[in-house]
Amino acid sequence: MTAPFNLTYSGYDMSLQAKASLVEEGTGVELNVTKSCDIMSEIATVTFEDADDTYKAGFPYTGKMLLKAADGSALKNEKLQLFVSYGDKNKNQTFLTDESGRASFELDTSGWTRRVTLRGCFKQVYHSFVYGRVSPSYLDAHRNLEPFYSKSQSFLKIRSLGGVLPCDQAQQLQVDYVIAREALGKGSRSLDFIFLVVAKGAIARIIHKGLDLRVGAGLKGSFSVELPVGADLAPAAKVLGYTVLPDGEMAADRARLHMAKCLPNKVKLAFSQDRALPGSELQLRVQAAPGSLCAVRAVDQSVLLMKPEAELSVHMAYNLLPDFPQGGYPDAVQEPEPCYDPPQPQAPVHHCRALGDQWRCRRGTSSWTPPRHDAYHLFKDAALKILTNTNTKEPCEHKHFITRRAVLTSPVWWGPALSSPGQWTGHFHLS
Repeated sequence: MTAPFNLTYSGYDMSLQAKASLVEEGTGVELNVTKSCDIMSEIATVTFEDADDTYKAGFPYTGKMLLKAADGSALKNEKLQLFVSYGDKNKNQTFLTDESGRASFELDTSGWTRRVTLRGCFKQVYHSFVYGRVSPSYLDAHRNLEPFYSKSQSFLKIRSLGGVLPCDQAQQLQVDYVIAREALGKGSRSLDFIFLVVAKGAIARIIHKGLDLRVGAGLKGSFSVELPVGADLAPAAKVLGYTVLPDGEMAADRARLHMAKCLPNKVKLAFSQDRALPGSELQLRVQAAPGSLCAVRAVDQSVLLMKPEAELSVHMAYNLLPDFPQGGYPDAVQEPEPCYDPPQPQAPVHHCRALGDQWRCRRGTSSWTPPRHDAYHLFKDAALKILTNTNTKEPCEHKHFITRRAVLTSPVWWGPALSSPGQWTGHFHLS
């Protein structure tokens, strides 16, 4: 209990230190240990998970709220409130956290227009302000949602699979769609959907799905796509799906996949007996794919108990992999934003980092613009450069000035190009 210490002043160090000493009787050997504990004023924190920053009118908006205590542990069976504000309307719902401290929600978007504000709340505690005083607090989650742009209000929605997906087990992606009749035109009999799976800095899968509009597929519906899952998608991947409508508009969506950390080459290891007497002979059986190079290390279990970090594991192997780009474009292929005036030229800025007792420097400049919510920026978020004459960008209403900031450039990797009748679309991956 920290109440006797009365740590309510912001000038305090907000930590407790405990010291213990042990003297062995007879030998006089003394052992000392010191531990510290931080004192947090945030009793609990609510955050949003699997919740996009955009919504598509007509499709339910889904997400999760996660409730954690100050020590990071999940708080289960607790009530969370979700406040939804749009226009002059305010609504709230109550949810109960599960064993993992999460509460899933689904919201009706039929009446939403323009910006929508979400706030996840655990406890609302109000304290009168006193300068320098520290009071217990409960941090809320906040999210501003913007409408996803579509000229014809035609949308594509890939449902989130959620959780960590196992390897070598095909998954069914559920896809919802709504197509405006005027976007189809006359005589349209089918639509082609393309799904790009991006992982480890490359396009790992290209999946095609055709939808025959003559056999009962209406202007609003859903379908499933089988996604083969393997080690090449681990530990994370993005799925970007799109279709090009006859009027030249592109409907698109993307989903993130969290994969189990697995390796492509499977190996099995077993002894001929589970238990054996000291000095007896055992056989070690190793099974792997043909042509595999296998190495075996034998250590006493106590070694791993004393140094668990020395254990060779899949997690350790993945930590050796390089960092792959998560999204965005390097400045070399950054296109001017139509809604922003081009920035004034600036002298290149040097970027330096220490390498031992030396400094290594590179230089470059880049433009930054606020995020927009259209098909083009879904490709950009997946680090896919799209070359197309289709309608992918939201038209601008006002011009704004762009500020510049310095970044380092990156190489470009090319990938396959796709096309559809009447329009052409190409894309390549940037790293």
